[in-house]
Amino acid sequence: MEEIKDWIDKIGYYDRTKYDKVRLLTYGDWGSGKTRLAATFPKPFFIDSDDGGKTLGKLHIPHLVLRPEEKTFDIIMDVLKSLRLKTKPFDTLDIQTVVFDGLTSLNRMLLWESMWYFISDPNAKKKRMKLDINKQKPQYDHWGELLNRYITIIQAAQSTNLNVVATAGAKLDKDERSGEFVGGPNIQGQYQYRIGHDFDDIYFMTVEGSKYMTYTRQHGRYPAKTRSDRIKAIPVKVENPTYEILFGGQNE
Repeated sequence: MEEIKDWIDKIGYYDRTKYDKVRLLTYGDWGSGKTRLAATFPKPFFIDSDDGGKTLGKLHIPHLVLRPEEKTFDIIMDVLKSLRLKTKPFDTLDIQTVVFDGLTSLNRMLLWESMWYFISDPNAKKKRMKLDINKQKPQYDHWGELLNRYITIIQAAQSTNLNVVATAGAKLDKDERSGEFVGGPNIQGQYQYRIGHDFDDIYFMTVEGSKYMTYTRQHGRYPAKTRSDRIKAIPVKVENPTYEILFGGQNE
């Protein structure tokens, strides 16, 4: 059997100072400043399923608003491919950050699509706008397809070599074993247990008085984490956070 040596030329060296990108998930209640923080990242492009960009006022930020009746998964994958290859319109736009705003709304869109993914009757698909998704119960295969789509989207986003930022709502669930309530990002399905693998930093955001507060480590019932090599540089609690405050000096 002939030896395969093509991999030899692909050996490289990690260089954080040159190639490091941020992989950040921020979650919290609505109005806690998640979208505002994402907008402070370098040259962002928003994939907007919340229609929350309206809160950014007059900031001139390129974005794409997703609609439930569209082929959400296919559109996102096409956008990410264009970002990676720098084809139109990204051949003329200098994008450095892709933002998913937010995963909670995107969750509903992808689950809805996953439920229709297994329907073979093309005529039934045409009637999907008449479906009240809240009255349907997802089956095992639907949840599996939802997980696959999430993983595919996030991996494709990371392959663009851009900063990847995502926002999500917050939830409290009762732990069946301890009986205590545990917080986390408001995401349905198995992806909620994998999300910590895909994002280096997960921050909990809230409002205290008139200030946006970000917790970069556990805050009460709400988990948070900071990548190990940034723990000393980033405080546990950050007031009115921006990209520069959190990550601006990481490559200096």
